[in-house]
Amino acid sequence: MATMTSLPAPLELSRQFEWCSLFLAHLNDFAALAWHLVADGKLVECIVMNSLKSLESIPFDASQPLLTYNQARDMLITEGIAALKLEHTGARFDDKLPAGELLDLPRLASRVGQRLLFSADTQCYDA
Repeated sequence: MATMTSLPAPLELSRQFEWCSLFLAHLNDFAALAWHLVADGKLVECIVMNSLKSLESIPFDASQPLLTYNQARDMLITEGIAALKLEHTGARFDDKLPAGELLDLPRLASRVGQRLLFSADTQCYDA
């Protein structure tokens, strides 16, 4: 008589993995939006990475792609405005990065991709 064994639950992707995947899928749109806000390539990179970090606390609903896209877009705008306020007061958004550089889209894709790979490596599996 065969015994029923329970199959492991489907792998649930971490929020970080899901948000990074969304950003990579729409990277041109998000990078262009951030560029229009701040017109500085290094600042765009900081805004995208900070947006991803902030989005990790928000549930990702794959069943509503327009909602998740708009949440990501709104977070990007919020981070862009915060960066502009810091720049306006004389404080640097990220003192390690020189200001005024052109957008390096391949570098930005690489940074988001690294965050994506890191999230995939650090997931917890329930067996």
